[in-house]
Amino acid sequence: MDTAIYAAAASALGVTNLKPLGPGGQKLVAVADGPNGQTIVKIVELAPPYAAVALERARREVGVLASISHPNVVRLESGLVELGTPPFAVCWREECLDGEDLEARRGPIHPWAEVAAMAADVSAGLTAFHDAGAVHRDLSPRNVRCLASGSHKVMDPGIARLLAETTITGPVDPGSYGYMSPEHVSPAARPTFASDVFGLGILMYEQLTGQCPIPFLGDRADYSRRLRDDQAPSIVSRRADLSPAQAKFVDTCLQRQLARRYLDAHEALDALATL
Repeated sequence: MDTAIYAAAASALGVTNLKPLGPGGQKLVAVADGPNGQTIVKIVELAPPYAAVALERARREVGVLASISHPNVVRLESGLVELGTPPFAVCWREECLDGEDLEARRGPIHPWAEVAAMAADVSAGLTAFHDAGAVHRDLSPRNVRCLASGSHKVMDPGIARLLAETTITGPVDPGSYGYMSPEHVSPAARPTFASDVFGLGILMYEQLTGQCPIPFLGDRADYSRRLRDDQAPSIVSRRADLSPAQAKFVDTCLQRQLARRYLDAHEALDALATL
Protein backbone atom coordinates (compact mmCIF):
# COMPACT_ATOMS: atom_id res chain seq x y z
CA MET A 1 0.00 0.00 0.00
CA ASP A 2 1.34 3.45 -0.95
CA THR A 3 0.65 5.38 2.25
CA ALA A 4 1.93 8.61 0.68
CA ILE A 5 -0.78 8.73 -1.98
CA TYR A 6 -3.53 8.07 0.59
CA ALA A 7 -2.11 10.78 2.85
CA ALA A 8 -2.01 13.25 -0.03
CA ALA A 9 -5.62 12.47 -0.94
CA ALA A 10 -6.77 12.83 2.68
CA SER A 11 -5.11 16.22 2.97
CA ALA A 12 -6.42 17.48 -0.37
CA LEU A 13 -9.99 16.37 0.33
CA GLY A 14 -10.07 17.48 3.97
CA VAL A 15 -10.84 14.05 5.42
CA THR A 16 -9.44 12.18 8.43
CA ASN A 17 -9.10 8.58 9.64
CA LEU A 18 -8.72 7.33 6.08
CA LYS A 19 -8.79 3.54 5.83
CA PRO A 20 -7.97 1.88 2.48
CA LEU A 21 -10.52 -0.63 1.22
CA GLY A 22 -8.33 -1.81 -1.65
CA PRO A 23 -8.55 -1.41 -5.42
CA GLY A 24 -11.88 -0.82 -7.13
CA GLY A 25 -11.47 -1.43 -10.84
CA GLN A 26 -8.82 1.06 -11.95
CA LYS A 27 -9.00 3.01 -8.68
CA LEU A 28 -7.84 2.94 -5.09
CA VAL A 29 -10.81 3.14 -2.71
CA ALA A 30 -10.88 4.15 0.96
CA VAL A 31 -13.37 5.13 3.62
CA ALA A 32 -12.76 8.22 5.74
CA ASP A 33 -14.40 10.71 8.08
CA GLY A 34 -15.61 13.67 6.05
CA PRO A 35 -17.36 16.94 6.83
CA ASN A 36 -20.74 15.21 7.20
CA GLY A 37 -19.82 11.73 8.40
CA GLN A 38 -18.23 8.79 6.65
CA THR A 39 -17.32 9.27 3.00
CA ILE A 40 -15.75 7.21 0.25
CA VAL A 41 -12.47 8.43 -1.24
CA LYS A 42 -11.53 7.32 -4.76
CA ILE A 43 -8.04 7.78 -6.18
CA VAL A 44 -6.77 7.28 -9.73
CA GLU A 45 -3.02 7.12 -10.20
CA LEU A 46 -1.67 8.83 -13.30
CA ALA A 47 1.19 6.57 -14.33
CA PRO A 48 2.84 6.64 -17.76
CA PRO A 49 2.31 5.72 -20.50
CA TYR A 50 -1.46 6.11 -19.99
CA ALA A 51 -1.54 9.05 -17.58
CA ALA A 52 -3.45 11.32 -19.98
CA VAL A 53 -6.04 8.59 -20.66
CA ALA A 54 -6.55 7.89 -16.94
CA LEU A 55 -6.92 11.61 -16.21
CA GLU A 56 -9.54 12.09 -18.93
CA ARG A 57 -11.50 9.02 -17.76
CA ALA A 58 -11.51 10.35 -14.19
CA ARG A 59 -12.66 13.76 -15.37
CA ARG A 60 -15.52 12.18 -17.30
CA GLU A 61 -16.58 9.95 -14.40
CA VAL A 62 -16.71 12.86 -11.97
CA GLY A 63 -18.33 15.06 -14.60
CA VAL A 64 -21.09 12.51 -15.21
CA LEU A 65 -21.80 12.09 -11.49
CA ALA A 66 -21.75 15.87 -10.99
CA SER A 67 -24.51 16.22 -13.58
CA ILE A 68 -26.77 13.67 -11.84
CA SER A 69 -28.87 13.97 -8.71
CA HIS A 70 -31.02 10.87 -8.33
CA PRO A 71 -31.92 8.64 -5.36
CA ASN A 72 -30.85 5.54 -7.31
CA VAL A 73 -27.37 6.84 -8.23
CA VAL A 74 -24.43 7.21 -5.87
CA ARG A 75 -23.96 10.87 -4.87
CA LEU A 76 -20.79 12.81 -5.62
CA GLU A 77 -19.52 14.74 -2.58
CA SER A 78 -16.61 16.68 -4.04
CA GLY A 79 -15.07 17.81 -7.28
CA LEU A 80 -12.03 16.23 -8.90
CA VAL A 81 -8.82 17.20 -7.10
CA GLU A 82 -5.38 16.85 -8.69
CA LEU A 83 -2.50 15.69 -6.48
CA GLY A 84 0.89 17.20 -7.29
CA THR A 85 2.22 19.48 -10.01
CA PRO A 86 2.23 17.94 -12.54
CA PRO A 87 -0.41 15.63 -11.07
CA PHE A 88 0.62 12.08 -10.14
CA ALA A 89 -2.97 11.20 -9.16
CA VAL A 90 -6.48 12.60 -8.89
CA CYS A 91 -9.08 11.98 -6.20
CA TRP A 92 -12.65 12.78 -5.18
CA ARG A 93 -15.29 11.87 -2.59
CA GLU A 94 -18.57 9.96 -2.95
CA GLU A 95 -21.28 9.11 -0.45
CA CYS A 96 -20.64 6.09 1.76
CA LEU A 97 -23.32 3.45 1.18
CA ASP A 98 -24.44 0.70 3.54
CA GLY A 99 -25.60 -2.72 2.37
CA GLU A 100 -23.80 -4.90 -0.16
CA ASP A 101 -23.13 -5.10 -3.88
CA LEU A 102 -25.16 -7.47 -6.05
CA GLU A 103 -21.89 -9.40 -6.40
CA ALA A 104 -22.56 -10.74 -2.89
CA ARG A 105 -25.98 -12.00 -4.00
CA ARG A 106 -24.83 -14.03 -6.98
CA GLY A 107 -25.62 -17.75 -7.03
CA PRO A 108 -28.99 -18.18 -5.30
CA ILE A 109 -32.15 -17.98 -7.39
CA HIS A 110 -34.23 -14.98 -6.38
CA PRO A 111 -38.02 -14.54 -6.71
CA TRP A 112 -39.48 -12.38 -9.47
CA ALA A 113 -40.82 -9.70 -7.11
CA GLU A 114 -37.37 -9.13 -5.59
CA VAL A 115 -35.62 -9.04 -8.96
CA ALA A 116 -38.26 -6.76 -10.48
CA ALA A 117 -37.81 -4.31 -7.59
CA MET A 118 -34.05 -4.30 -8.21
CA ALA A 119 -34.61 -3.78 -11.94
CA ALA A 120 -36.98 -0.87 -11.32
CA ASP A 121 -34.43 0.87 -9.09
CA VAL A 122 -31.58 0.26 -11.51
CA SER A 123 -33.67 1.39 -14.48
CA ALA A 124 -34.65 4.54 -12.59
CA GLY A 125 -30.98 5.24 -11.87
CA LEU A 126 -30.07 4.64 -15.50
CA THR A 127 -32.68 7.16 -16.63
CA ALA A 128 -30.57 9.82 -14.91
CA PHE A 129 -27.51 8.72 -16.89
CA HIS A 130 -29.45 8.63 -20.15
CA ASP A 131 -31.04 12.02 -19.52
CA ALA A 132 -27.49 13.36 -19.04
CA GLY A 133 -26.51 11.87 -22.39
CA ALA A 134 -24.29 9.23 -20.75
CA VAL A 135 -24.07 5.46 -21.25
CA HIS A 136 -22.92 3.69 -18.08
CA ARG A 137 -21.29 0.82 -20.06
CA ASP A 138 -20.39 -1.34 -17.04
CA LEU A 139 -23.59 -2.46 -15.36
CA SER A 140 -22.09 -5.40 -13.49
CA PRO A 141 -23.02 -6.79 -10.04
CA ARG A 142 -20.08 -4.92 -8.51
CA ASN A 143 -21.58 -1.63 -9.65
CA VAL A 144 -25.06 -1.99 -8.16
CA ARG A 145 -25.47 -1.63 -4.38
CA CYS A 146 -28.41 -3.08 -2.45
CA LEU A 147 -28.87 -0.82 0.57
CA ALA A 148 -30.01 -1.94 4.00
CA SER A 149 -33.37 -0.30 3.19
CA GLY A 150 -33.83 -2.68 0.25
CA SER A 151 -33.43 -0.01 -2.42
CA HIS A 152 -30.61 -0.02 -4.98
CA LYS A 153 -28.08 2.48 -6.28
CA VAL A 154 -26.06 2.44 -9.49
CA MET A 155 -22.38 3.17 -8.89
CA ASP A 156 -18.99 3.55 -10.54
CA PRO A 157 -19.51 4.92 -14.05
CA GLY A 158 -15.74 4.72 -14.51
CA ILE A 159 -15.99 3.98 -18.21
CA ALA A 160 -19.21 5.88 -18.89
CA ARG A 161 -19.33 7.54 -22.26
CA LEU A 162 -21.07 10.78 -23.11
CA LEU A 163 -22.56 10.22 -26.53
CA ALA A 164 -21.70 13.79 -27.54
CA GLU A 165 -17.99 13.17 -26.85
CA THR A 166 -15.38 11.08 -28.58
CA THR A 167 -14.37 7.65 -27.32
CA ILE A 168 -11.31 7.47 -25.09
CA THR A 169 -8.89 4.76 -26.11
CA GLY A 170 -6.59 3.07 -23.65
CA PRO A 171 -5.59 -0.19 -21.93
CA VAL A 172 -8.97 -0.88 -20.30
CA ASP A 173 -11.78 -2.98 -21.73
CA PRO A 174 -15.08 -1.03 -21.82
CA GLY A 175 -17.00 -3.33 -19.52
CA SER A 176 -16.84 -6.47 -17.39
CA TYR A 177 -16.63 -9.89 -19.02
CA GLY A 178 -19.93 -11.69 -18.67
CA TYR A 179 -21.83 -8.39 -18.46
CA MET A 180 -21.13 -6.72 -21.81
CA SER A 181 -23.56 -6.07 -24.66
CA PRO A 182 -22.94 -7.12 -28.28
CA GLU A 183 -22.02 -3.51 -29.04
CA HIS A 184 -19.13 -3.67 -26.57
CA VAL A 185 -17.31 -6.18 -28.76
CA SER A 186 -18.51 -5.19 -32.23
CA PRO A 187 -16.11 -3.22 -34.43
CA ALA A 188 -19.10 -1.78 -36.27
CA ALA A 189 -21.02 -0.44 -33.26
CA ARG A 190 -20.55 1.45 -30.01
CA PRO A 191 -22.47 1.11 -26.74
CA THR A 192 -25.69 3.12 -26.62
CA PHE A 193 -28.49 3.59 -24.10
CA ALA A 194 -29.89 0.23 -25.26
CA SER A 195 -26.56 -1.35 -24.29
CA ASP A 196 -27.29 -0.45 -20.67
CA VAL A 197 -30.68 -2.14 -21.11
CA PHE A 198 -28.84 -5.30 -22.19
CA GLY A 199 -26.79 -5.05 -19.00
CA LEU A 200 -30.00 -4.76 -16.99
CA GLY A 201 -31.25 -7.93 -18.67
CA ILE A 202 -28.08 -9.78 -17.69
CA LEU A 203 -28.46 -8.73 -14.05
CA MET A 204 -32.08 -9.89 -14.00
CA TYR A 205 -31.33 -13.18 -15.75
CA GLU A 206 -28.52 -13.96 -13.33
CA GLN A 207 -30.62 -13.11 -10.26
CA LEU A 208 -33.54 -15.17 -11.56
CA THR A 209 -31.56 -18.24 -12.67
CA GLY A 210 -28.20 -18.13 -10.90
CA GLN A 211 -26.44 -18.08 -14.28
CA CYS A 212 -25.30 -15.51 -16.84
CA PRO A 213 -27.17 -15.76 -20.15
CA ILE A 214 -23.90 -15.56 -22.14
CA PRO A 215 -21.17 -16.46 -19.65
CA PHE A 216 -17.49 -15.64 -19.96
CA LEU A 217 -15.64 -18.97 -19.98
CA GLY A 218 -12.09 -17.65 -19.91
CA ASP A 219 -11.50 -17.13 -23.65
CA ARG A 220 -11.99 -13.50 -24.70
CA ALA A 221 -12.26 -14.23 -28.41
CA ASP A 222 -14.80 -16.99 -27.83
CA TYR A 223 -16.85 -14.76 -25.51
CA SER A 224 -16.84 -11.90 -28.03
CA ARG A 225 -17.93 -14.23 -30.83
CA ARG A 226 -20.81 -15.71 -28.83
CA LEU A 227 -21.89 -12.26 -27.65
CA ARG A 228 -21.95 -10.92 -31.22
CA ASP A 229 -23.46 -13.92 -32.95
CA ASP A 230 -25.60 -15.87 -30.48
CA GLN A 231 -28.99 -14.90 -29.11
CA ALA A 232 -29.23 -15.27 -25.32
CA PRO A 233 -31.48 -18.22 -24.41
CA SER A 234 -35.02 -17.33 -23.42
CA ILE A 235 -35.34 -17.17 -19.67
CA VAL A 236 -38.32 -19.56 -19.79
CA SER A 237 -35.81 -22.35 -20.49
CA ARG A 238 -34.60 -21.92 -16.89
CA ARG A 239 -37.59 -20.26 -15.16
CA ALA A 240 -40.76 -21.81 -16.53
CA ASP A 241 -42.72 -20.37 -13.60
CA LEU A 242 -42.47 -16.80 -14.94
CA SER A 243 -45.51 -15.35 -16.64
CA PRO A 244 -45.30 -14.74 -20.41
CA ALA A 245 -45.13 -10.98 -19.77
CA GLN A 246 -42.33 -11.33 -17.23
CA ALA A 247 -40.32 -13.59 -19.51
CA LYS A 248 -40.90 -11.26 -22.46
CA PHE A 249 -39.51 -8.31 -20.52
CA VAL A 250 -36.22 -10.07 -19.72
CA ASP A 251 -35.96 -11.54 -23.23
CA THR A 252 -36.55 -8.12 -24.79
CA CYS A 253 -33.73 -6.60 -22.72
CA LEU A 254 -31.43 -9.36 -23.98
CA GLN A 255 -32.21 -9.14 -27.69
CA ARG A 256 -28.98 -9.32 -29.68
CA GLN A 257 -30.20 -6.74 -32.17
CA LEU A 258 -30.41 -3.18 -30.85
CA ALA A 259 -33.68 -2.41 -32.63
CA ARG A 260 -35.45 -5.25 -30.82
CA ARG A 261 -34.50 -4.06 -27.32
CA TYR A 262 -36.03 -1.30 -25.24
CA LEU A 263 -34.61 1.96 -26.56
CA ASP A 264 -33.37 3.25 -23.22
CA ALA A 265 -33.94 3.05 -19.48
CA HIS A 266 -37.12 5.14 -19.68
CA GLU A 267 -38.74 2.66 -22.06
CA ALA A 268 -37.60 -0.30 -19.97
CA LEU A 269 -38.89 1.29 -16.76
CA ASP A 270 -42.28 2.04 -18.36
CA ALA A 271 -42.57 -1.56 -19.59
CA LEU A 272 -41.60 -2.96 -16.20
CA ALA A 273 -44.24 -0.85 -14.49
CA THR A 274 -46.97 -2.63 -16.46
CA LEU A 275 -46.06 -6.11 -15.18
